[in-house]
Amino acid sequence: MSIDTFISVELGEKKYAQHRLQEEKPIFRWMHNHPRAVKSAEVAIFAFGTYLINCGLNNYYSKGLSFALGSTSMVVSGVAYKILDFFAPPTHELSHHVFEPATCEGASLSYQGDIPVLTITTDDPFKAGYGHGFLLADQIYKIRETNSFVLHTLAREPRHTELIKSIEAVKKILPQEYIDEIKGLVKGYNEKREHWRYVKGALLTVEEIILLHLLPDKLHLELKEMENWLTRESNKSTDKTFSKSEYSPMGCTTVIDGNSLSGPVVGRNLDWSSLGIYGTYSLIVQRESKDGKKTIDLGFPSFLGTLTGMNNHGLCVAMNVCRGETDYIEGIPASFYNRICLENNRSVEDIREFIKSHRPLGPYHLSVTDKKDSMTVHFFQDKGKDFLRSWDKEEPLVTTNFRYGPKGRTRPTPTNSEKREETVGKFFDDLKTKDGKEESDPVKWIEKALSLPKVNSIRNIHSVVMHPESLTFKLSFDNGWAASLPRQEIDTKKWFEN
Repeated sequence: MSIDTFISVELGEKKYAQHRLQEEKPIFRWMHNHPRAVKSAEVAIFAFGTYLINCGLNNYYSKGLSFALGSTSMVVSGVAYKILDFFAPPTHELSHHVFEPATCEGASLSYQGDIPVLTITTDDPFKAGYGHGFLLADQIYKIRETNSFVLHTLAREPRHTELIKSIEAVKKILPQEYIDEIKGLVKGYNEKREHWRYVKGALLTVEEIILLHLLPDKLHLELKEMENWLTRESNKSTDKTFSKSEYSPMGCTTVIDGNSLSGPVVGRNLDWSSLGIYGTYSLIVQRESKDGKKTIDLGFPSFLGTLTGMNNHGLCVAMNVCRGETDYIEGIPASFYNRICLENNRSVEDIREFIKSHRPLGPYHLSVTDKKDSMTVHFFQDKGKDFLRSWDKEEPLVTTNFRYGPKGRTRPTPTNSEKREETVGKFFDDLKTKDGKEESDPVKWIEKALSLPKVNSIRNIHSVVMHPESLTFKLSFDNGWAASLPRQEIDTKKWFEN
C-alpha cells in the first residue's frame, strides 16, 4: 500500500478525490512557503498545553479541564511535529547547504553554486557505490527513517524482509555491475554508521536498497501479491492472480519542443511525494563508464538508478509512470533501465534498436531526446505492446501519466494528467498565436510551461530543462512546487569535456 492508498483507505474512496484537490489549496502553499511560522505554531501549541497542565496542578477546581485541554494540545502539537511535513512539505532554501563537501575512495562531494554534486571518480562499481554510501550516509539515514515510518508503518507497505523471493528475482536480472555498486553503497554506509556515537539505526542491506529502486514500478507491480505467488510457485501451485496497484508516489510531466534553430528542448517535472526531505536531499550525480561515456543525473542519496539524465553525446532521458500489470519479474526495474539506456547509447536511433533486445520490468513511459530528434517509448501498453510517439516539430510532445496507444489516452493515474495536458496544450496554442515559435527562445517557453498551474504542484520536487545541442542542464529542486524557483545551470562542459 502506497501513501496514497493509505490516505484513500483512511478517508474512503469518495473523499479521496477531495483530498487530491485539497493538496492544491492556498493553505498548503502558504505552509510550504512559511515553514518557520508553522514550526513556531507547533511549539506555541505545545507550550500552551504545558501551561494548562501546570495551571491544573495549582488549581484543584480546574484540574480536570486543564489536564484534558493541556494533554490534547500537547498531543496535537506532537502529532503535527511528526507528520505534518509529509502532507505540507516545507520549502528548502538552496542557500542552506545540507551536504558537507568531502572526498573518499571512489567519490567526491562538492557544490556548484548552491547545487550539490556527487562525482564518481572511479569506474569500479563497488568503489563507486562505497563512495556514494560513505559520503551521503547522514542523508541516507534520514531517508531510511522517513521511509520506514511513512511507507512501512503508516502506509503498511511490505518491508524488504517480507519480500525475499521477489527481491531475489530482481537480483538475478540486474546487471552484475549494479549489484556490485549496491554492495559498495551498503558497505560504505555501514562503515560510516560505525563512527556515529548515539543513534545508528539498523544495518543497511542490499535488499533494502533494491526495494527502494522498485518505487517507480509501484503502479504495475504489486509486490506483496508477487511474493505470495512466488511462494506458491515454489510449492508447485499454479494459482496466479494479481490485484492492480492503483496509486503511486509519483506523477511527472515531460514536455519536448523546439524550433528549427534550437533543435529539441526537454522540460521535465518530477512529481514524487517528498515526505518533507526528498527535495532537500536532492543532488546531481556525475559518472563515467568504462568505455568513456559520461552522464549527469538528478537524484537523491541511496538511489543509483536514473529518473532524469543526460550523457556527453547530448542524449537525454526522462521517465513517467503509468498504470499496468506485471505478472513476472523478467525485465530491468525502470530506474536502472533508464540508466542502462543513458550509459550505452548515443542517439534516439540507438534507443530504437536497443529496446528491441533489452526490456524493462513493466509499463512506463521513457522520453529520449538527442540533438535532432525526440520520441517517447510507452512500454507494454495496449495488449502488452510498446507504442512509440515521435516529436513532429510542429506540436510539443507531452507525456503525463495516461496509458498511450493507437486509440489515444486511457486510464490516467489520479494525478491530474488530463488537466496537466490540457494546460500545456493551451499554453502552446497561445504561444503560436502571440509570438511564433521560430522567433522566441524555446528554453524559456519550456520553463514557462513547467511552471503552469497543475503542472507545477505540491508533488513537484525536481524541475529540469535539458537542451541536447548546447548540453545545457538547468534545474531547480524543492519539497514541492520546484518549478516556481529560478533554475540553476550545471556546468556540463566542465564534466563532459575533461
